[in-house]
Amino acid sequence: MIVDGKYMKLRGSKGVLLVALGVTPEGRRAALNVIICRGGGLQGLLVSPH
Repeated sequence: MIVDGKYMKLRGSKGVLLVALGVTPEGRRAALNVIICRGGGLQGLLVSPH
């Protein structure tokens, strides 16, 4: 699993966009989880492996 993050500008605040990528049994890339966290604080944030 690969997790990539980018800072974003939201209305009135900053945020972080996290994307968890994985590979399907057929070998294709797939987004496992997409999370937007407002305020840039990532404390207690978990990315589930589903």
